[in-house]
Amino acid sequence: MKPVPGGLLAVALGWSTLAHADDPSISFRWLDRQGTPIVSPHEGGVPRAQAEPETASCRVHQLQLGEEGVRIRDCRDRYLAAEAEDGVRFQGEATGTAGLFSMIRHRDGAVSFQAHDGTLLYRHESGVIRRTSLNKPDPGSTFTVADDALAANKPGPVPLDCSPERIETIRSQYAQLTSAKDLKTLDETRFSFGDNARFTSKQGNAAHQRVEHIVDTAEFAGYERFAYFWDAGEVPFFVYEIYIEYEDNVRVESRTYYEGTTPCRCVRKVGKHSLEHDPAAFAELPDQQIRCP
Repeated sequence: MKPVPGGLLAVALGWSTLAHADDPSISFRWLDRQGTPIVSPHEGGVPRAQAEPETASCRVHQLQLGEEGVRIRDCRDRYLAAEAEDGVRFQGEATGTAGLFSMIRHRDGAVSFQAHDGTLLYRHESGVIRRTSLNKPDPGSTFTVADDALAANKPGPVPLDCSPERIETIRSQYAQLTSAKDLKTLDETRFSFGDNARFTSKQGNAAHQRVEHIVDTAEFAGYERFAYFWDAGEVPFFVYEIYIEYEDNVRVESRTYYEGTTPCRCVRKVGKHSLEHDPAAFAELPDQQIRCP
């Protein structure tokens, strides 16, 4: 990959490293779609859905949310890792890609966990958590994860997600703002230097609702950012970003949702970008939840 002028690569690919060891973990409860807890048994470490877990079983887990994926730790400091064939087990320390999963966030708030080989965790009819090569998540491979504030090992734990009410509010405000007829151009600038160029614009209305748009272009890359504001404050309620690496045919789309001044959901899609690419196919790619900045 050639260097990208103007620092675009650093801006857009800030997700390229795992969370540091001192990043806070999130205490959470892991449930199947019927609300049955997923527990880590004392013996064996193979996770399973169990309505009435044994006393020695771990019912609360720790999630290390990084920027390339997540690691899941049980109450005995064992990390979940993929095993041969279709198995998973809580074992040892977090090493290698076997213990790294993508946490896919679905529109309804449910999640799926995808292993490094593309398989999905799913609840077998026996209750045991295994891996499946299904192309798309189904009810058996979608789960509920919920913050467990009472079990948090640190004050003020990092939230796993926005509240459902907040997500609906953001979606409603976004729909209203993107279809608003009363937005007027408040400011607009253009700048170019060699192969680099920047365009910025700000549109708003009398209610202080506004959209700020930035486009950065360079020889090998492009970056675009839309920030949506519902009032006169300086913090948007939603940010949508696009990064394109032309030479390597890479496209990254990221979305950041805010609860007040704090990001509460950060997701990204990564795929190919080419002239013949089908935008609808890119839209079907899963939203991978990452650690918010």
